[in-house]
Amino acid sequence: MLFNTHFFIFIFLPLTLIVFHTLSKFKLHHLKFEFLILASLFFYSWWSPKYLFLLLGSIIANYILGKWILKKRNNFKLVIGIFFNLIVIGYYKYTNFFIENINLVFETNYILETIILPLGISFFTFQQITYLVDCNNNKVAKTNLMRYFLYVSFFPQMIAGPIVRHNFLMPQILENQNKDVNYNFLNIGITTFTIGLFKKVVLADTLSKFANPFFYFSETGYILNFFDAWAGALIYTFQLYFDFSGYSDMALGIGLMFGFILPVNFYSPFKAKNISEFWICWHVTLSNLVRNYLYFPLSIYFTRKSVQENYNIYRNFLQSLIIPTIISFFLIGLWHGAGWNFVIFGIINGIYIIIYNLWAAFKKKYKIKDNTNLINNLISQGLTFISIVVALIFFRSTNLDNSYHYLKSIFGLGKFDLIDIFQVGIFAAQPYNGIFLLLISSFIVFLFPNTQESVFSQVKSEVNKDNVIIKRKIFISLKWKPNIAWGLIISSMFLTSVIFLNRKSEFIYFQF
Repeated sequence: MLFNTHFFIFIFLPLTLIVFHTLSKFKLHHLKFEFLILASLFFYSWWSPKYLFLLLGSIIANYILGKWILKKRNNFKLVIGIFFNLIVIGYYKYTNFFIENINLVFETNYILETIILPLGISFFTFQQITYLVDCNNNKVAKTNLMRYFLYVSFFPQMIAGPIVRHNFLMPQILENQNKDVNYNFLNIGITTFTIGLFKKVVLADTLSKFANPFFYFSETGYILNFFDAWAGALIYTFQLYFDFSGYSDMALGIGLMFGFILPVNFYSPFKAKNISEFWICWHVTLSNLVRNYLYFPLSIYFTRKSVQENYNIYRNFLQSLIIPTIISFFLIGLWHGAGWNFVIFGIINGIYIIIYNLWAAFKKKYKIKDNTNLINNLISQGLTFISIVVALIFFRSTNLDNSYHYLKSIFGLGKFDLIDIFQVGIFAAQPYNGIFLLLISSFIVFLFPNTQESVFSQVKSEVNKDNVIIKRKIFISLKWKPNIAWGLIISSMFLTSVIFLNRKSEFIYFQF
């Protein structure tokens, strides 16, 4: 079930909220979580009921594995648990990718099976892997099947994140078990959801109409003009921004409506002044997972090995920084999709991170201070943004050949004729609308505060300390308040979004 559909907005969500909060009102707290679990399972099965059994099996198996690990913690049990989850996700997500490459390398002709990727498998699988690791690291005190079911299946975060740590959500489940309706959370949740809906259906889906023709034409062999190529890449970049930002806002908003704070998963990444800050703010929970559960352990392991075996400084640097970074971003790329274009997207970002860390180490060694004046900040932000735009060409393209073809145009190896500017698809028919959309998108992304800064910051909770908070200069200050003026603005955004709902479209992260 999609958040951006009439059925979800006008039937499923209101009915679920009414029943959930009615149970709270009548002090039937023991039933409200059971109901929320059933509603979440119905939400998941809406797309394909047969994959509900996969979800149920995954939850029960990982719950049993977690209890087994808690009885006597050891790494062998953890490895078995992780291996089980990787086998499941590997079969559904990477079988065809593996067979394709076997056929290519060995010139064989193995038949590819038709395997449909289950919704949210990357998210609920990796969330449960973090749970097993936390069990082994003594960060889980005890388990309860019902609460564990809710932790994994809670529908706002199950399909496309955020990936929620057990110690982030479980205390809230325990705390909210006997609480009544939080009207402040409900109000902020509706506001946050509406802003996210507007980003998705009005901004992202409109941008996609202009972005898609550029890539489709390039994939058919059409040589894009240098300016056309950049226009298409920039429009797609903003489309992806509003699509993922919109989903993240909607997930946060729905969570608040039920009294739960989910972790921030998107925090104005295009305002980042370096690539490290970008990955702190883009897909925050995935970045945290990879950093805490993969990069740090690898880096510590190789650093210890270097000390024990007395490696020279260059080999130490190679093993403690470069190898863990490339492995981490290789897997980030592969997590996003079973294709070499996704792998290259990850590796490019890993190389960006290595270059940044080399520069940071150089500045530290020679005591070079950062110049934080406006011009330098704009240059840093601009270079980071352009680097991401180039990397996202691999993310958007269907394969490496198409990525290479598009990059030729981006770097001026195709046409470079001013007469041909914006001659692709809908951009050719409506060039001024496309340029106007680019300007509006830039204005919103770079000058406005994000939803967390303007609305979600109103949420006061101890759990909120784990969310991303980066203080930046805000050029246009907007602070949401529960008043008539803001009520009219949010109502207008909601009505506009409803008008645009006739264009049904999936979220870009919908089947990752």
